[in-house]
Amino acid sequence: MPVEWSDFSRIRRMKLEYTGHWGAQDPWALHPLGHRRSAAGRCFVGSEFLPWKELVRTDFYNGFGRRVGLKSVMSALVEDSARPGVVPMTKLALFREDGLPDFDAGQLRAFQALQPALRRALHSYWVFERLRLEGDAIEQTLEAMPSPVMVLRRDGTLHYANRAANALKISGVVHASAGQVTRIAQVDQVRFQVSLGLAAIGLTQEVALWLPQAVGFSTAALHLTRMLPDSAMRKHWPQAEILAVVQLGNAALNKEARMQAVTARCRLTPAEVRVLKRLANGDAAETVADANQVGVSTVRTHIRHLLEKTHCRRMVDLLRMLGE
Repeated sequence: MPVEWSDFSRIRRMKLEYTGHWGAQDPWALHPLGHRRSAAGRCFVGSEFLPWKELVRTDFYNGFGRRVGLKSVMSALVEDSARPGVVPMTKLALFREDGLPDFDAGQLRAFQALQPALRRALHSYWVFERLRLEGDAIEQTLEAMPSPVMVLRRDGTLHYANRAANALKISGVVHASAGQVTRIAQVDQVRFQVSLGLAAIGLTQEVALWLPQAVGFSTAALHLTRMLPDSAMRKHWPQAEILAVVQLGNAALNKEARMQAVTARCRLTPAEVRVLKRLANGDAAETVADANQVGVSTVRTHIRHLLEKTHCRRMVDLLRMLGE
């Protein structure tokens, strides 16, 4: 029967000694049919290549084998690492110590029959190990990002949120219930679900946000992107589909978000919003009147109402607030 060692520190020392020095002189591995040249699944008994009486004359045996009680081996190259980066080279060896009979043909056949299952198990292990390592690296990268990041399903189910995103949950900007994100800032559940659905079919969404504060508001942009099926992130979160990133202070959407914020907080009418948008683009009152097919006096009335509702003394102050 195979040798049983209870001293695991000894096993570790033997392994280091073998891999660090004696493995390069192993007569079984060096044989033309041994592990150095054979293909995956190749099994053999060491005495096929080197009988006991010849083994004891080698430096390998006298420098290493004798000390560890090694007489013979039944070995297999489970994986030859023909595809680098997929599964590393893996050898499996059962040793017989001096004084025990050599491995027989029946034991070798049983050992050979195990190889397909061992190889499948080995490949499965390394697939999951790579996913775990990639997943750890992905999460560490996302945690280091200053922008809030969330990984979501199409229905808003939350699989992951980095530190910055959790801070938005605590502050109430991101609303979640029973593990499902239902609202972000002023984007209500219905609009958020529509945006998620569009992102899930590959239509990247960019939504302006305004974030209420104790005094005034700040702006941001919500980006919703479909994660590709073969991406590392999708492999780590196989049931998730969408990457959500909140980009704070997005210049391109800053004006739109501030316009939404002023409209909601100051309860502007649709006509007032149309006038304000024109003025924010630099149009004069006469141009705004022509574009909206109203008189200049009507535009000036809207401007007066805008200043009253926003508590701004001058129109330039209101426009500056929209452009901050």
